[in-house]
Formats: sequence, structure tokens, C-alpha cells
Amino acid sequence: MRKTAGSKFNFLKRAIEKFLAVQWRSGAPLLVAVSGGSDSLCLFNILLSLRERLGLDLHVAHVDHGWREESGRESEALRLLAGAASLPFHCKKIDSSSLIGNLEDGCRNERLTFFAELVEAHACQAVLLAHHADDLAETVLKRLLEGASLPLLSGMEEVSQHGKLALWRPLLRVRKAELTTCLQEMGEQPFEDSTNQDPSFLRVRLRQQILPLLVQSFGKEVTEPLCRLSKASAELRCYLDEKTASYNHCVSYTPDGVVIDFSKTGLPHRVEARHLLRSIAKKQQFVLTHAILENILSHLEKGSAHKKFYIANQLCYVDRYRVTISLRLDRW
Repeated sequence: MRKTAGSKFNFLKRAIEKFLAVQWRSGAPLLVAVSGGSDSLCLFNILLSLRERLGLDLHVAHVDHGWREESGRESEALRLLAGAASLPFHCKKIDSSSLIGNLEDGCRNERLTFFAELVEAHACQAVLLAHHADDLAETVLKRLLEGASLPLLSGMEEVSQHGKLALWRPLLRVRKAELTTCLQEMGEQPFEDSTNQDPSFLRVRLRQQILPLLVQSFGKEVTEPLCRLSKASAELRCYLDEKTASYNHCVSYTPDGVVIDFSKTGLPHRVEARHLLRSIAKKQQFVLTHAILENILSHLEKGSAHKKFYIANQLCYVDRYRVTISLRLDRW
């Protein structure tokens, strides 16, 4: 890292130090994900500048997606960068041809699995990721256009969990332009990822076409309102989680599915019941479409008996104030 006294660098350095003061358990190793792009290089260099004073024990993780010919050379350059700082370097190369379904989702799952393995192996408290406010706005807009419910509109959070893996995003309130300025102050040159210009990826179309069109059409920036929407959605989800916790005893799980019995408690508010059913479906990996969910809620409110709804290879059964979701159709 080249020494710098740039104002943006110092501002971000103070912000990350405050973040660590709240979240970091002093002495615990930390894993930092470095792609070689401007965002992760900013995070990496700022953490390096704090390492000696705070006593940070850092590990560097890099994932080579193998999408570009130059990715191997970039991995080696990052290995040398970590070595120059005397930091352990961990690299995984993904064979994208073996992934099934959406390529971006598949690669994301591969990255998170890799990070989780490293965190466990080296007793790291968390993995630090360089997502920023523009990334958050893109995620919220994508979910909004896909029809996500209000409690599920929120995108990434500064501190979250993926299974046992703790994810920290200390730059989530920072705009992309600020990170670019910071890197310029450091005199560092990021890797240029050509996939960031490929419109076949939805994230690229959001960034280069859809969001700029919204800004032009509305005559003002939309990133900040989308980030506020994410925060409000997360708060709503937490509120509904608390409100529906009192109904946990109404839920019973079987090898075949799940049963939700409101016959003794009475029905919760429709908003709460919807949230509870969606949470259960997600936990059990059931398919619960918007139409089926609203049908279930309507029949619960009416006290309907013996109503069946089939979707894919599962069955939703409503009998007055009792809902059964099962994958064993032979029992019905």
C-alpha cells in the first residue's frame, strides 16, 4: 500500500475503525475478501493501515471465477500483494461449467461456502466484504421489480449471518464514487473485470441502464431512497419476527412437512400470518407462491374446511384454522 493523507482515505479509515470498535472481538482473526476491484482494494488497504495499531490478525481470501483469461494472473498478483504484507492468502478457483442454474447465484454460493470453510479453519470472527451503497440500491431495486414482499425488500446489511458465517460490510453506507476517489488518493490501480461491462448479466443492466434511466427520468438520485427502503424493510422484518414469535408453539414439524394450528390461539393479524407462513416456507424450502399464500390466508379467515392447493410436488391443505404443507401427496 502506498502512503496517503487523502481526505477520503482518512474519512473511510475512521469509519472502518468505528465499525471494528463495535463489532470486532479484539485479537480474533478476520478474513477479508479481495477480488482485486476498486472496492475490495480500498477495504484491504484501509485494514492494512489499521493492522499495526489495532493488532489485526488478517487473512486474505480470493475467488477466481475463471470467467476471464487474465483471472489467473490476477490471482497471482493478489497472492504477491498479500505476501508483501506477510498475510496468509487463500485462493479458490471455481469451475463454472459444473454449476447448475443461475451462474451468478451459483458462484455466490461457492464463494460463501469457501469463506465459511476458511472462517472455521482459522477461527476467524467474520469475513469482511466490500459491498457499498450502490450495490445495496441495486439489490433492493432488483427485489422490488421481482415482486418481493415488503419485509423481504431489504438487501444486504452491515452485519448479518449466512448459516454460521458472520458477514461484515463496513462500507455499506459508502457510495461507489467515494471508494473510487479513495483508491485514486492511494495511487492504486484495480483490476478491470470485463464482466462488469457485460449486459448479459442482470446486475450490469441494472447498473448501466436501468438505474441511470431512473435518475434521468426522476431528475434526482435514487440510490439513497432505495437504501432507506432497505433499512425500513429490515426493521419491518425484525418487528414481524418478534410479533410472530408468540405463535411458534402453533407450528409442528414432521418428516413429511409442517402443520400450523391456530385453532387454540386464534388467527394473528393477516400481515403477521403472511409473514409467519412465508418464514416457515423459506425454512422448510417449500414453494409458496403469492397466489397460493393469499388463498390460504383467505380460507383461514373464513374458517373454510378441507381446502387443497397443489403446486409442483407439494400440497397445501387448509381445514378451518389449521394449515398443513406436505410433500407426501400419497397421504392425501
